[in-house]
Amino acid sequence: MLMKKGILMMLVAGLVLAAATPRDSGAQEAFAASNYGNVFINGQGSTIVQMALPAGLYMAHAKLSMSNLDGDNQSGHCKLWTVRGGSAIVHDVSHVRLGEFNTADRQIITLQAVISEPPDTIETFFLGVYCSSFHAVILDAVLMALSVTAVQSPGPTPYTLPPDQACPVCPF
Repeated sequence: MLMKKGILMMLVAGLVLAAATPRDSGAQEAFAASNYGNVFINGQGSTIVQMALPAGLYMAHAKLSMSNLDGDNQSGHCKLWTVRGGSAIVHDVSHVRLGEFNTADRQIITLQAVISEPPDTIETFFLGVYCSSFHAVILDAVLMALSVTAVQSPGPTPYTLPPDQACPVCPF
């Protein structure tokens, strides 16, 4: 009887372990670049962080903060870009409004995109973040790219709400 219980326990433990083991998500490699220094922007834009990547399919994400160094409110923006063979492509843009210095003067900016650079056309391309503002500083910039084998996108799902019903999926 103990032998049967031991085998049953091992079987249950094996099933639990198998259920807890993550499935292959299609991810192959992760790449990261960062710039934790201060990048000052004074009327001209600047590339904040960049990296070279082998051709492929990527999920790209960038995060940084922009702080106003001026006594007046101002705007700023950042772009997630790629360059291959001399051609630049902007994949995502984020615009922020910064309060005057020493008030609500800092904004967190995130950028993300699915980037496809087919291996049959190039070997390497560049991925980076460019920011622009009047008088600001960029802090704690991180850029990541996760190489994937495929991206599943169901596309937009149109949903028409009948005029006499409240939205069943809206958070308000």
